[in-house]
Amino acid sequence: MADVSLADVSVADVSMADVSMADVSMADVSMADVSIAGVSMADVSMADVSMDYVSMADVSMADVSIVDVSVADVSMADVSMADVSMADVSMADVSMAEDNFRNLSV
Repeated sequence: MADVSLADVSVADVSMADVSMADVSMADVSMADVSIAGVSMADVSMADVSMDYVSMADVSMADVSIVDVSVADVSMADVSMADVSMADVSMADVSMAEDNFRNLSV
């Protein structure tokens, strides 16, 4: 893909509806020259990565912290919540019994 320019590429009319990742292979992909925010991907190999059966079912966010995350440049201008349903959200198991409200100020 050397010397490829994306300057005139438009994805406005591209539909991902029929795109399948089942046959995607990263075996020959080299990240040697890729740098993300100063991090070198030179030693990263995607040779054995398969996305065929990726499931989020076992993903745990238990130890994830967003304390240091900055959303200063995030824009929600084009975000639509039109199709978001809270119908299956249950607060049945939420307990406030052990929460500490000593510092609560209104």
